[in-house]
Amino acid sequence: MLQSDQAIEVRWGGEEFLVLATDVDALTLGDLAERYRILIAESSVAAGLPRVSVTASIGAMVLIHADNANSVIRRADELMYQSKHSGGDRTTAG
Repeated sequence: MLQSDQAIEVRWGGEEFLVLATDVDALTLGDLAERYRILIAESSVAAGLPRVSVTASIGAMVLIHADNANSVIRRADELMYQSKHSGGDRTTAG
């Protein structure tokens, strides 16, 4: 079980990751997701020349009482695709 103010990051699929954070409201979650996005964009790896860098399209959402595992994944996925279709390298919270 997660303790207050903890987060777990897991690889969900090929290029998809989930972050589960406890005790966050919508504003805090949006800020956290944006910090992740910025850290990713500012990072790079020496994999030959030139260095390799990536960006992230993030979908962030707060659980609602009616959520189940499938609805959570579907809503987060929809928000991520909104970020991708808006040009990528952005955070969409909902």
